[in-house]
Amino acid sequence: MSTIIEDNPQLKDAIKFLTDMELLGEDVLSDKHQLVELDRKRNANREALRKLKQKPEKAKQKEWLCFGDMFIQMPTDRVTRKLTEDQEEIEKEIRTIQDNLKPKVAKLHQMEGE
Repeated sequence: MSTIIEDNPQLKDAIKFLTDMELLGEDVLSDKHQLVELDRKRNANREALRKLKQKPEKAKQKEWLCFGDMFIQMPTDRVTRKLTEDQEEIEKEIRTIQDNLKPKVAKLHQMEGE
């Protein structure tokens, strides 16, 4: 079967084109999935920050924070600062993925003939 493909340059080009289009489509889907996961993290951080800000001042002593598989008790201001830093990092990652996704989607549309 490989000789049929090798003997026919048009078929070889078509298979390469379809393979490239499939790989690009998978890359776009992967980026979109990553955006969804980052959005979930961003919303969880936003909820946590909101809860910390709504807490009465006398209750703001220490909070529990989950790092991987560990829970650590830290002062509320440090937890708030850490969540804010994480939020900024997540926003940065989202912008980077979105900026890289636009040309990929445009190229995919071009390949599809749209």
